[in-house]
Formats: sequence, C-alpha cells, structure tokens
Amino acid sequence: MKLQVDTARCQATAMCLAVAPELFDLGPSGIAEVLIDPVGPDLAGTAEDAVLACPTAAITLVHD
Repeated sequence: MKLQVDTARCQATAMCLAVAPELFDLGPSGIAEVLIDPVGPDLAGTAEDAVLACPTAAITLVHD
C-alpha cells in the first residue's frame, strides 16, 4: 500500500508527523512528505491512524 499527500489540501498541521513520525516528515515548505513507499504490513495500522488524524483529509492510503 502507498500513502499519498494532496499538497494542495495539506495545511502543515503536522498531525501525521505526531501520529506516525516513521512515515512522515515536513518538507521545507512545511508540507507533509511520505518517508516510506510502499508501506509494509507492519506499519499499515499506523498509516491508517495518520489518515484519520489529518484534519484536512490530505492523506490517502492506496491499496495495491
């Protein structure tokens, strides 16, 4: 599975980073960036938590 960030929707709240620091970082402009692609089964639950934590719904999880 893959995480995708809609950079137009991301408002740099860093909630994804708070929930899943192993999966996200903030880029130079403050927009979330995915660190691991694809996401393995061991981090699937964490990825789902990050999707739910995003207040602007900028993160999606795409199943292969």
